Amino acid sequence: MLNEAASAVLKTQPRRKTEYSLRSNIALAMVAIALTLAIVAPLMMLFETAFFDENQSFVGLENFYNYFASPALLSSIFNSVWIACAATVITVFLASIYAFALTNVNIKGKGFFKVVAFLPILAPSLLPSLALVYLFGKQGVFKPLLGDIQIYGPIGILIS
Repeated sequence: MLNEAASAVLKTQPRRKTEYSLRSNIALAMVAIALTLAIVAPLMMLFETAFFDENQSFVGLENFYNYFASPALLSSIFNSVWIACAATVITVFLASIYAFALTNVNIKGKGFFKVVAFLPILAPSLLPSLALVYLFGKQGVFKPLLGDIQIYGPIGILIS
């Protein structure tokens, strides 16, 4: 009975067709073009300078060759991939335990713990790193608790 009444009400109400005016379509297109140019133009200018040396003389692909021939490049790529993989494994492991506990354990204040899980999204990404340095850095408040352990380097990146 309720479903019949609800369907009768829905049938009597006219369906509104969503149409956008030509003016709003043009405005949207202009904003999209402006944003695209604001992103693409500086990148093209930067890419153009990659083919010139300090004296603004054309050198072709020589800058790219020198960059990729650097032995430090391979080391930095390895470090970046290692840190990314380690951070991913640690984060997925801890988040899985947290999510499992939230869904399978009946505790008071479950909503609070769900909100706490989303707090890192609201904080700027630099905030935990700064807090880590202020607390455990060379002159940090809790530096004596760490002893000889340094937070600068891969360990500090993974902790933050």
